[in-house]
Amino acid sequence: MPRKIDLTSWEEIDEREVPKWVYNKAYKIAEKTGRWWGIYLKGKHYRYYIEHLGGQGTIVYRRLRYKYQKRMERILLISLLIGAMLYYYYYISW
Repeated sequence: MPRKIDLTSWEEIDEREVPKWVYNKAYKIAEKTGRWWGIYLKGKHYRYYIEHLGGQGTIVYRRLRYKYQKRMERILLISLLIGAMLYYYYYISW
């Protein structure tokens, strides 16, 4: 059973805006599982959610932009280094 995903901040996109890799991966998952709904994929800058609207035969693609985690890790590392340098300069070097 697919997990529940809050789709309030997701934007619905046209099929032409879906990257080729997302469509190919979703097609492989659909072939394997036999369903075209609840497919959740992570990309570098976007998360994609594919759902099938029941009875109408239409597939809806949604995407959500998120901040790349490595960027946040890099910012945290730089701020820790700057903090350590300031601590050394003000408290130890005097």
